[in-house]
Amino acid sequence: MELAMNAITQNSDDNVISAGDSNVDSLIDSSGKTKIIELFASFGLKKIFDESSTITKISAKCINNILTNIVTSSSPMVTFNPHLSDHLAQKLEVYFNISETKEIHYYRDL
Repeated sequence: MELAMNAITQNSDDNVISAGDSNVDSLIDSSGKTKIIELFASFGLKKIFDESSTITKISAKCINNILTNIVTSSSPMVTFNPHLSDHLAQKLEVYFNISETKEIHYYRDL
């Protein structure tokens, strides 16, 4: 993961959005939560959702999240149920004024 994050964040002018299932509940204080938040913060990324994304009859957890280096105070964010799985969906709208085309890089750890 560190190699991918280094490649993604090597240019400080790039906008980065990382989304996925960390399997670490960010709603409760734990060493896992602290480690993952510190890891992403070391690359200039912060998590932006503090709502449950996995809800059952006996628990509610936020194990999915979107992390970004984009200022999101004016970006609409919502968690909703698309009824596709046991996970809720998270939606973030980001608007850019683009004056030039940049190459897009996709990384996935398989």
